[in-house]
Amino acid sequence: GGRGNTPFKPTLEHFLEPAFEFVHMAHLPEGTTPWILAIVSASIAAIGIVLAAQVYLRRLSRPAETGPVWQTLRRGYGVDEAYGKVFVGGGGAVSRWLADVVDTKGVDGAVNGIGVVVQKVGGWLRPLQTGFVRSYALWILLGAVGLLAWFLSRGAF
Repeated sequence: GGRGNTPFKPTLEHFLEPAFEFVHMAHLPEGTTPWILAIVSASIAAIGIVLAAQVYLRRLSRPAETGPVWQTLRRGYGVDEAYGKVFVGGGGAVSRWLADVVDTKGVDGAVNGIGVVVQKVGGWLRPLQTGFVRSYALWILLGAVGLLAWFLSRGAF
């Protein structure tokens, strides 16, 4: 992975060409600039490796991890706390409002309102349900006569 996009193997810009088909892409600098940058970055990495090895092998004393800087670093610069206050706290408030207002009064109110309407309409229609077959037959006969009268008045027959 470290060889990718180095001065002797510039592959990343060609790998991404299909993604940036309509975008004018800058090309790698030519001449000695890429080589100088590669040598400088590799040298800094090597120096870091050598210093870390010396600290590890010689068991040099580490700095005391106390003070406000270390506390800030341990707390992650307060990012988690800020995230919790802004997004978790704000999201919780929005969730509670949605549950208390929208769900209780909106959704539950609509469902309960439909139930009340059905009960009222059922109460109005209850007298029609007598349980006597004779009255049902009478209503069917009256409906058939009414339809026949309506068709005759329109000249359908």
